Amino acid sequence: MRNETGGDVMMIVFETLRLIVREFVEEDWSAYHTYSLEPAVARAWAEPVTEASARENIRWFVEQQRDPSRNCHNLAVVERATGTLIGDIDVSHMRGECEAEVGVLLAASHRGKGYGAEVCRAAAEWALTSLGMQKVVGYCEPENATSRRMLERAGFGLERIRERSADDPASDKWPRACVYVISGGHRKPMMRVEGEGN
Repeated sequence: MRNETGGDVMMIVFETLRLIVREFVEEDWSAYHTYSLEPAVARAWAEPVTEASARENIRWFVEQQRDPSRNCHNLAVVERATGTLIGDIDVSHMRGECEAEVGVLLAASHRGKGYGAEVCRAAAEWALTSLGMQKVVGYCEPENATSRRMLERAGFGLERIRERSADDPASDKWPRACVYVISGGHRKPMMRVEGEGN
């Protein structure tokens, strides 16, 4: 979507006290590329994110927005106080299913402020209410204490530790993973997220 001056209109999807979560626009590619190169973020990618691939990823995110039946929402996380793009959150689900998966990546300079828990909790609420999901899932490695704490503080509960299975294609991403869930009928009270952690 373009405004009268030819720039992209930034569509807000949901908000929290300290964060704005909106659709990506093509001008975001540079900030996206910058934080994608940080070691803590880069480990999530199979290959390094180059300028060309950053532009391509952002173009794909924008193209998704035109699909009325989209099942993958790659959203920009913006710090409300500064207007800075500090990361992204992905909310995706299989078409026809009522379970969504959420994953978040934040720039190193904005970790440790509780933003991860804040945006994950808000994304789960959005998926349960606006997308009509019945369950939202988050995965992390069992050894990743920071991510586990983030999901727990966001209101997710540990369902199980999944071992790698030849019958589960998703296990290629996390050979062994903690499966955290939150559902419409078992939401925990909102927790404070201003302290330590993501």
